[in-house]
Amino acid sequence: MMEQVLAAGAHGILLVHMREEGAARAFVQASRYPHAPKADGIGEGLRGSGGQGLAAEMWGISASEYIKKGPTRGPQSGRRTTFGFQA
Repeated sequence: MMEQVLAAGAHGILLVHMREEGAARAFVQASRYPHAPKADGIGEGLRGSGGQGLAAEMWGISASEYIKKGPTRGPQSGRRTTFGFQA
């Protein structure tokens, strides 16, 4: 489901009723491409590709640039996808 939300060009996602720390890790891991730089405490990204055309258009960049930069790394200067967590 994360892939579809991000492919639609969402600029923010909120995970509510989070009960365990591992849920936040899984949430972020699902949003990252496998080639994303390693991050402390986060495993390899699980996000596939193929639906990023619309999101790239919304961010104002090419689909290949979107895949390279990814939404969690700010496709455009000063713009990032925001993730929120609520227990």
